[in-house]
Amino acid sequence: MSNPSAKGKTPVAPWFGRLVSEELSRLYLLRLEFSPSNDTFPAVVDVWISAVWQSRHWQEGLDKARLQQAFNQLLISQKTWPKPADLMRVLPDRPPVVALPQPELTAEQKSKNRARVAELQARLKGFKPEKPKPVRNHQQAVEELSRRLDQEQKRKTV
Repeated sequence: MSNPSAKGKTPVAPWFGRLVSEELSRLYLLRLEFSPSNDTFPAVVDVWISAVWQSRHWQEGLDKARLQQAFNQLLISQKTWPKPADLMRVLPDRPPVVALPQPELTAEQKSKNRARVAELQARLKGFKPEKPKPVRNHQQAVEELSRRLDQEQKRKTV
């Protein structure tokens, strides 16, 4: 078995190449219809490894058992030699990632947070935002904004 990896692509991980090669060898022993010949089998294995490797971001800890399950499914269901797409079709989903629990805040952190919220509420008490004036036309709005910017600039330079 060679290590097929196209230029610029991630090299095939050894565990992955071994697994696909071993599982295809098991399928080969069944002599399914349209199985590759003895002399082409190594090239077929290389094509499979390359095609399946490049189709996903494989991680041994997350995917090894899933790949074995998928190949086992092919072993019991295929009547003809499978294609990589057949493997991908029966590949089980990865288990969901379990979210970490929310961190517990200390009494001191809770107290600081309450004080900060009270401070912000006090600062906002009585605050009433200006209602925006309706824009009659675009040119007037641009001129008004320009005039305000000029006034602000004059105040800063004085």
